[in-house]
Amino acid sequence: MPAPPVTVVDALRRLGEPEAAHLLRPVQYRPAGTLISIAEVEGDGGLTWRGALIQGGRVEWLGPPLDPSPDPPGGPAMADTDRLVRLVTRAAHNYLARLAEIDEAINLREGEGGTPTLAELGRYRRLISRVRAQVGRITLLLDELEGPLAPAFPGLPASMPTLRSTVLGLPGISGHFEESLRDLLLLRDSHESNRLAAAANELSAASNRIAAIANSSNVRMLGLAYVALVIALIGAVIVIPNTAATILGMPSAGWVPGGWVDLVLVVTAAVPLLFVLSRPWIRAVLAARPQFEKASAEGMADLPEVTVADTGTGRERLIRRSP
Repeated sequence: MPAPPVTVVDALRRLGEPEAAHLLRPVQYRPAGTLISIAEVEGDGGLTWRGALIQGGRVEWLGPPLDPSPDPPGGPAMADTDRLVRLVTRAAHNYLARLAEIDEAINLREGEGGTPTLAELGRYRRLISRVRAQVGRITLLLDELEGPLAPAFPGLPASMPTLRSTVLGLPGISGHFEESLRDLLLLRDSHESNRLAAAANELSAASNRIAAIANSSNVRMLGLAYVALVIALIGAVIVIPNTAATILGMPSAGWVPGGWVDLVLVVTAAVPLLFVLSRPWIRAVLAARPQFEKASAEGMADLPEVTVADTGTGRERLIRRSP
């Protein structure tokens, strides 16, 4: 079984550097050697690292191997340069492919008549951030390849215009995608805000209906209270002559002449009745008796009947319906 390929992390350990050192810059210059690191972005946001370790004029390639290619025109001396060019070109194409996948997914969702969810937009945003970070690294790598690293790769200056044209548009494209995704996030936030506002309006309308029902119930209960008060006063008016008739009908009151008895009964019946009926508010209550009776009937009709079955566990709660 062939030995596993040397990774970028393995090379960092050889140089005595922490494992995360290559995340800062694409090229690490150390006395023991020079490390070049390039990452490809996977569909789930993961990174596949490849690179090269230059020590003593020899180039050791790191990470998963690339697909074999025909021998370069310059022979073995140009093999490392050809591999570096293919590595940079492959990374640039990988970044474009990731951005194209995001664009296709968003267009597909919009073509179905919807917009991506917040979770999907968040995942796309993280993926674009990963791509932009690697685009920045590969742009810095080209600057290094035109400078101190050029002698390590024979014939590299002839390939630099091609690499520059491949990488040149990546920062602008990735930035455009990030701005478009930011606009989609703002649009989605606006939709969510509108939905929450609509829900709040519905709750407000329901609250207003409940308040209207409560006010109506209060008016009905007030009408019942006035009717009960009038009935109580009329009852008191009836009780007074009844009490006088009971007293005058006793044997001990037999000495009172019959005419006086009739007069006393008429007075005790008429005077309280006239007093009660002469009150303006009582006359107003009696005049509005049909409305009070209607309100009372509506209040009684709104009261739900609670049966034994309604009190069982798991039964639906009674909901008071009102137009």
